[in-house]
Amino acid sequence: MEEFSQIWEHDYGYRDNFLQTVQDINEQYPEDKLVGFSIWWSDIPYDLRLFAYLNYSGSEDSAKKFFLEVGEKFNSIGSVYRGDLTHKNLIDAMGKRQLNYHTIAKGGPILAEFAFNTKEFLKKNGFNFERWDSSSKVFLSHQSERKNRAQMLQQSLSANGVSTWFDAVDIDYGENIATAISKGVKESKVVIFWISPKFLESDWCRYEFERFHSRYAGSNDVLILSIVEQNCIQYLPTFLQELKYLKIDEDLSVDRIAHLLVPSIYNYFKKVSVKRWSEGV
Repeated sequence: MEEFSQIWEHDYGYRDNFLQTVQDINEQYPEDKLVGFSIWWSDIPYDLRLFAYLNYSGSEDSAKKFFLEVGEKFNSIGSVYRGDLTHKNLIDAMGKRQLNYHTIAKGGPILAEFAFNTKEFLKKNGFNFERWDSSSKVFLSHQSERKNRAQMLQQSLSANGVSTWFDAVDIDYGENIATAISKGVKESKVVIFWISPKFLESDWCRYEFERFHSRYAGSNDVLILSIVEQNCIQYLPTFLQELKYLKIDEDLSVDRIAHLLVPSIYNYFKKVSVKRWSEGV
């Protein structure tokens, strides 16, 4: 008989379904086929992990059928197949005191003892796991010659309680720029275009403009604000001319610009929140 193995990983905090699935698999398949079955977990607070290791003995065809069935069970609860891990990796981690393990005996209960409660248990006791730092964001689109003023605007908006997406902060070195911008566009509820003389000549500014224009035309789920320098009004795209914009000169401070825009941002966020509440989102 040949032997085949798989390792599946699951969210430590949402383990109830995972442990039930493990129990079901243990009861469903005979001991002479499922010859190795164990769960491995980390109780290290900064690296909570949970795995299941399965070792199957049988023909290639029967193993293929077994892992197809098992895969459907684990996939249905959100587990992730870890083809990059081996049993040796788990053993090595245990030797470094990074993992605990429990061998699952045929017909026996799962006796693993976890140091931390599940998220379901904590939710029932009043804890909230929604990301408190994922508030609605304002995307700052600017040409590189205005980066210093755009950065001051970002800081002024932050002082007024407005979260932002700003390339100098939100794109890491080595990260794909187009991917990062697309993610920022998707996450942002508001965009501020700082229209300077070379804004429309910039490939990245045009890329950002086109993404938000497409989103506005398609679902109209974004507020578009424009800061337009006095000598750029004639170059403003028709689409932006149809939306009320803030015309500025060199004497208008960044702090004043922020104070002029913040009320519109707050009003839009409030409308979005009311709409989501009315739709039960």
